[in-house]
Amino acid sequence: MNNLLSVNNVNELRNLVPTADDQVVFLVSHTAGRYAGGGEFYYANGDSTTADNNGTTIVTVGGARWKRLSDKITFDHFGADPTGSTASDIAVIAAINYVSTQKNKVVYASEHGQYLLNAATSIQVASGVTLKGTRSAMAQGPSSNTANGPGRAGLSDDSAFIIKKPAGVICFNCGRDVVFDGWSFLYPNQQYAISEPEKFIQYGTTITATGALSVANCRYVGAYNFVEASGEANNFNNIYGWAVRCDYRIFQSREINRFTNVHVNANVVRPTEDAVTASIAVEGSCAFHLDRHDNTFMVNVFSYGKKTFIKTTTQGTSYLGGVSLSNFMADRNGTCIDIDSDSAANIQIANGSYINDYGDPNGGFLVLRKSSSKVNVTPVQVSNVAFATANGPKSTLSPQAIRFETDSGYQLSFSNAIMPLWTNGSLNNEAGYNILRGSLSIGIRNFELQTKSLNYLNNNNMITVDANQQPTGWFIDGNLTVNGNILTSTGGNPAYKGLGQRIFKAMGPRTFWAVASYIGNQPTPPASTGIWARSYNDNYTDIVESGTIPWVRIGNLYYARHYMNNNRTIHDILINPGDKDNVVRILACGISPGDVFDFSSSSLQ
Repeated sequence: MNNLLSVNNVNELRNLVPTADDQVVFLVSHTAGRYAGGGEFYYANGDSTTADNNGTTIVTVGGARWKRLSDKITFDHFGADPTGSTASDIAVIAAINYVSTQKNKVVYASEHGQYLLNAATSIQVASGVTLKGTRSAMAQGPSSNTANGPGRAGLSDDSAFIIKKPAGVICFNCGRDVVFDGWSFLYPNQQYAISEPEKFIQYGTTITATGALSVANCRYVGAYNFVEASGEANNFNNIYGWAVRCDYRIFQSREINRFTNVHVNANVVRPTEDAVTASIAVEGSCAFHLDRHDNTFMVNVFSYGKKTFIKTTTQGTSYLGGVSLSNFMADRNGTCIDIDSDSAANIQIANGSYINDYGDPNGGFLVLRKSSSKVNVTPVQVSNVAFATANGPKSTLSPQAIRFETDSGYQLSFSNAIMPLWTNGSLNNEAGYNILRGSLSIGIRNFELQTKSLNYLNNNNMITVDANQQPTGWFIDGNLTVNGNILTSTGGNPAYKGLGQRIFKAMGPRTFWAVASYIGNQPTPPASTGIWARSYNDNYTDIVESGTIPWVRIGNLYYARHYMNNNRTIHDILINPGDKDNVVRILACGISPGDVFDFSSSSLQ
């Protein structure tokens, strides 16, 4: 190649006049003195329109086009500084914009390239672009005996983005199907030795995306929020890092999201213990926030020192909110899993352990809420899981392992679950009509949890009777006789007449209910009309009545149910016997807190 010339930088290339068609020249370095971003260029004779992009096409002062001979595009090709000494925002943006127009939408780091990003604007990453670094597996970084602080994470052989953007500025704002593979995201100016939450630098989120984001083989150190990704099918694999506030927020996401081998741990940089405590006090401290999502699979995940390990919500939307969590550890997290779901999608928690620390009175292993509605019962299955309070806690312990923030709507099933220790606490607060079932070991004792609902009626199945065979605790108001749980009409009975029971208890939301095996021949008028519910305040004031609550046949049984949501202190339930010698056979009835969902025979006792 007798016509191969060398030029030192792109400015010299812009002043080089081609001397032959298809002439090839060698660029030593994109920028003078940097020795990065060089390579071969050829003279594209006949091209008079392609714009100078400062990377793959260089236009001379005379209008000739020099084009890069390379299928592998790096940030260095567009003038990025791989030493991290000078800002590379403009070059990184240019390289991303170029590959976004190509069939092969991949841009690479140069070997050991570390790029400083400090501009006050976000880097826009077009859909389908891959940013490829050199890290090939999950790694913490230096060994544990390395000095603490931000220098701990700055391995010289990592491909890295050194982020010093102003507070609040998003670093990478991505479209769909964007991939980050093999990078470290480093925030060397974050505060790693403070004790006040407000002193952390509130950087903008490191990566935002609109769907199908993939992050793999990466580390992040000192971000304020690391990822906020909407849209479907986001994927995270082989990642180790620590964000001050929230590590991963997935929101408005359909289909399946996946987290595999994801390790959230401040040990990646080893801030002071005071700084870890301060980060937990930041509002919104959470490792994985799943906010309005369909289903999320999580395998081999870890979190240390967060207020909440996993938070999952549906917010009254059509999102399913399903979670499958397996092979996990949540070490010294205030709450392990905070669930706020009005969906019937299953939440499976298996093969893991949780240690409670940095807690509060409303925290624990599970916190269960229904802030939007109670349309569905949400099943939560816990198997092969151990949960306990910390031995030698560094902060507050929660007073219970399971915290119900709703009086109904959850069904918890335990299998081989172990609670070896919950210091000064208990398994759960008042469960209301939430159901707990299955086997659980607490300390050295095994418990088989019952599934019965909370029921304020006495003798609710009418088994206990007096000398006249009338069920104790019940009164007759109407034309009927009672023999145990069998009601026989002796005349006319309006819907508000029948066998009744009155309780005195201050109650808010509550359900009046009854189950019968026989009510007469509906819809023939002599048959029972159903039940009647009424509540008063003290001195029998402010009465609220249900009206007729008819029976509904489901299978071989009849059900009647009425929900009230007000505050009263005196409550009556009456079961109508019908007219003209009609017979009604009652199996169970009750007044239960909350909105009753489960009418299985095992729960209505």
